[in-house]
Amino acid sequence: MKRTVLFIGILLAASSTYAQDIFKKHGHNKEMLTLSKGRYKETFINEDVVQIGTVLINTRTDKVITFLEEDTTKVAYKAESTSRFLTIDPLAEKFPWQSPYVFCNNNPVLYVDPDGREGVKYTDENGNKTVESNVVVLVQQKKTIPQNATAKQIKNIENDNAKIENRNKERVADVQKRLDQAYNGSKGVGTKNSAGETVKFKFNVKGVETANTRGGTINQIRAIAETHSLSTSQKDFSGNKINALSAVVTTRSSGAGMGRSNGIYVTESAIAPSITLAHEIGHTLKLNDNFPNSTGGLMDYPPGNLIASDVDNIWENAYEK
Repeated sequence: MKRTVLFIGILLAASSTYAQDIFKKHGHNKEMLTLSKGRYKETFINEDVVQIGTVLINTRTDKVITFLEEDTTKVAYKAESTSRFLTIDPLAEKFPWQSPYVFCNNNPVLYVDPDGREGVKYTDENGNKTVESNVVVLVQQKKTIPQNATAKQIKNIENDNAKIENRNKERVADVQKRLDQAYNGSKGVGTKNSAGETVKFKFNVKGVETANTRGGTINQIRAIAETHSLSTSQKDFSGNKINALSAVVTTRSSGAGMGRSNGIYVTESAIAPSITLAHEIGHTLKLNDNFPNSTGGLMDYPPGNLIASDVDNIWENAYEK
């Protein structure tokens, strides 16, 4: 009995040592995974068949199974194959409270990140700096006149449509006015950056009639933003031309807050202060809330005026025209 126990003990020790050193035998150092921070010896035992470089090896029989083409060893690390991010967010240092690998604040259902930047910037021959952005306001769709409508019905519908058109124009004009005042000041000359240079903001606000001013699904809102995007001179990694998506002003619920933005669409509560819209548009220009800090700027809560650091960030994140 003692001989049997001794034999089993020797066998287990040998197999354990073999399992731990097989990688080293083939010139491959294994990585130690430990929860005790090195206090105890903990070894991760891989599966029977492992890949070392371009070779598949059976760790139990210690035999080479096959040699792989080099390209096949790289495909597992291609982002387009695994849907993984292999680099950190280029703006990660601005969001130290988040992992540099997270996407859309870890909530892609509510938020979107079109490409990390919005708006288009350019400097004219006189050195004047401008940031340009398209803004779409979803407005009420006018009524359709039925083919069999009577003269009285036609007149009533035309009167209703005239009222709808007036309201739509007022809505668009209000958005344009509030954005111009918030970003360009009461005199409309622009806002200075940290270097003391004046940056002018050009918002191309237009109304788009729709049966659903809430915008529909996130994908439907994105389609609107793409349709009314602003052309840029930049290209993506595949060589495709990049367009800066428009901001889409909707009538979606703002929840418990005064306003809301997911990076493309914006909305505001009916009782929100006038400056709220400009604050939410700031998010489409890649500005972030300062709360709970206070800078006196547009992204504070409650929002203040646009400040130099906000102008710097908008300019940095904008595309080249």
